[in-house]
Amino acid sequence: MNIFTFQDPASEFAQALIQLHHYIFFILIVIFGVVT
Repeated sequence: MNIFTFQDPASEFAQALIQLHHYIFFILIVIFGVVT
């Protein structure tokens, strides 16, 4: 049994949070570029 194939709600939330962080960081860069 592979533990990585088991869908853990905590890891799913962590991956979503990481992806969301990347999106927010990208959006902030775009907004900062537009403002300046």
